[in-house]
Amino acid sequence: MEFRRHRKWKLQDAGKTARLTVRLAALPPVGRPLTLTLIDENRATEFKVPTGKAIPDHSSLFFAALLSALLGGLILNLMPCVLPVLSIKLFAFTRQAGGGLREVRLGSAATASGITFSFMLLAVSLVGLKWSGATLGWGIQFQQPLVPGGNGGPDGLVRGELL
Repeated sequence: MEFRRHRKWKLQDAGKTARLTVRLAALPPVGRPLTLTLIDENRATEFKVPTGKAIPDHSSLFFAALLSALLGGLILNLMPCVLPVLSIKLFAFTRQAGGGLREVRLGSAATASGITFSFMLLAVSLVGLKWSGATLGWGIQFQQPLVPGGNGGPDGLVRGELL
């Protein structure tokens, strides 16, 4: 057996080679070896690999997720429900045009901090609900009739303000 990158093995027997990739939900604790048992009819073999050597490489997945999030954010900013909010922010920027550079930067930093804090609060709340056993998913809230109906009021107020 030859240990290749994380969770990959190369097996050779009688001149034949097989590559094996094992995907795990979690690695065992450091110090406890990862045991893999293969059974083929009347043959069996077992491999033990120290977990210190099994270092997952998720950097490419992270950057793919980051790129997807950026693309999704750009697409969402073009949605009709976001356009009123963008116009409100644009009006706020034009009101600050006569002010100094410091006021403009402070206003932008306050806006960015507020948005980041709101989304972090939302994320922490959802993780807490998920850990408590609640069933969550994307868009599941829209299956309840009160949610889309309740969104109509605030949405109408924002649209009416722009008239």
